[in-house]
Amino acid sequence: MKVDIVKDGDLWDKIVERSNGTIFHRWEWLKLMERYSIKKIFRKNCKAKLYPLVIFDDETPIGLFPVFLYKSMVKFVFSPPGRVENLYLGPLIVEYDKLKQNKKESRLFSVVKEVDSFIQSELDPNFVMFSTIPNLIDSRPFKWLGYDVEPRYTYILKLNRDMEEIWRGFHKNLRRGIEKARRSGIIVREGSKDDLNYIYDLLIKRNRIHTSKEFVLEVFKKFQPNVKVFIAEKNGEKLSGIVNICYNKKVSFWIGSPKFSYRGINPNELVFYESIKWAKENGFKYYEIMGADDLSLFEFKRKFNGDLVTFFTARKYSPRFVKIVEAIYRTIKPRYEYRS
Repeated sequence: MKVDIVKDGDLWDKIVERSNGTIFHRWEWLKLMERYSIKKIFRKNCKAKLYPLVIFDDETPIGLFPVFLYKSMVKFVFSPPGRVENLYLGPLIVEYDKLKQNKKESRLFSVVKEVDSFIQSELDPNFVMFSTIPNLIDSRPFKWLGYDVEPRYTYILKLNRDMEEIWRGFHKNLRRGIEKARRSGIIVREGSKDDLNYIYDLLIKRNRIHTSKEFVLEVFKKFQPNVKVFIAEKNGEKLSGIVNICYNKKVSFWIGSPKFSYRGINPNELVFYESIKWAKENGFKYYEIMGADDLSLFEFKRKFNGDLVTFFTARKYSPRFVKIVEAIYRTIKPRYEYRS
């Protein structure tokens, strides 16, 4: 097997399509993240460099793994990169769902092992962190290669039922809130670029977003019709809204839903309901409510009764980095004098 850094975006996207990849794995989205992802490392802003890695068995691609390098006094490798509002990325295996279980396991291990070897030998990072896509639940290859693994969660609502059954699955308080919002005259409509600006500004005020407005607007511009904005308003006054990503039979809540109350009414409940209904009416099979591990939003998101789906984050520290951290700690930790 071999690992190649691919520069052909068309080839990359064809492999993504054969691997049930996410829109975040698409070449253009990766290049946007490379352009806008900046991490502050020891007070220095560091830009990401994309390494689009494809793993070949002879001449046949069997998987891919996009990683991003940040280089300063120390070196970090991430997938996904930071500050681009992306919860997961990581490896894809070609035609993974069609493989027998033993082949899934061996191929995933081979891909992760080859990429880890490339990263350690070619990039020599001090710290590595990956977050996998939902439903890729086999974390053993990472553990066997010395990574610390942490489970993560997202909610996925199945839309292969009629809307009335989906409605009955909602928590009663959520149904009551949606009906109250309707009676108050709040409506939900599809939004525009101006509405996206409004949502972003609300999120910034509430410290609920960590990427630039330019990145969000670029995504909106380049990925139509995959990006859908929904906005709640009353009598022409905008109240709240969300941005969804539509791709491969699934609609995913991406950003938005700033905490908001309008005269004791939560318009976000109605916004989510109308966007779920839109996804159902337009033939999508799933609706994902990202961010199920956020305790501050848990009470709201659980009310939609989606399935709790696992993904995971894997981390590895180089021995050299551990020594650096320990040395820094020793210089700043409090020192106490013993007194009898």
